[in-house]
Amino acid sequence: METSRRACHSGTEEGTLMELSKWINSNYLTPEGIADVRESVKAKPTMKYCVLDNFFLPERIDAIIAHHATLKFNEAADRTGHDMVILPYDGAVKWADGNDVGAEFYFAEEVKEYFCYLLNRLKPPRTSVEVKLRWHKPHATGFWIHSDSVWRSLVAIMYFNKNWKASDGGLLQLWRPDEASYDKSTIFDNIRSDQRLDFLNENQRLKTNTPGGGWPSHWPHQSRDMILVDQIVPAYNRLFLCDLDADPTFHSVTPSCDKIRTGFVYWLHNQSHPTFKGK
Repeated sequence: METSRRACHSGTEEGTLMELSKWINSNYLTPEGIADVRESVKAKPTMKYCVLDNFFLPERIDAIIAHHATLKFNEAADRTGHDMVILPYDGAVKWADGNDVGAEFYFAEEVKEYFCYLLNRLKPPRTSVEVKLRWHKPHATGFWIHSDSVWRSLVAIMYFNKNWKASDGGLLQLWRPDEASYDKSTIFDNIRSDQRLDFLNENQRLKTNTPGGGWPSHWPHQSRDMILVDQIVPAYNRLFLCDLDADPTFHSVTPSCDKIRTGFVYWLHNQSHPTFKGK
């Protein structure tokens, strides 16, 4: 009991981690395990993120996956931005609600506190959660470099894909804008919504002035070199967790092979942000 109470330091009651223990691998709930994750996040120089393998208990993630296979997904909804522009992204979505297997986890206050604590940050005073259950068809074309909306405070991406290898594609790429400009950087702008983005596999440095979502409002609007800093394979029961307030965290997804790719995206919204446009 004492171990459970100390591990999260969230200010919630003793039962918090007992509830989380119904879902999460116990290695990520001990004081030592949590400390290791927090230290790995602190060590990141700019983007603050971690990658946690075997995150869910096997019976929990397999139940979510079995339910996921029964759902209907909407491609148009996933590819249409807030301004009704069709995005250069090949995916389909079903927004999670209280009827979905996993809802007990997705919408729990304890999960908000836990994710924030792992990332060494405070939870915003007013928050809401948005969860997209995702389905990507074989030979998906990829997702152009972009940053998530500014009122999203953190993101957690869970992957369902068994036996997935780097060569299967669908890699989550993280990009860092460079203050320097390299004359030989290839320029990529005005990416079409139907364009297959194989060039993402071929460039560790590129230049653009049109990332999805644009540059942060306080940045000069000019072409910037982008440097690839990491790639995450979307493998089974792997969680990517990232603090979106610490850095814009520009990211992309590479095209995939002939396999279906599935998972979910969890966003914690900061409802106090002046530009908040919640669902």
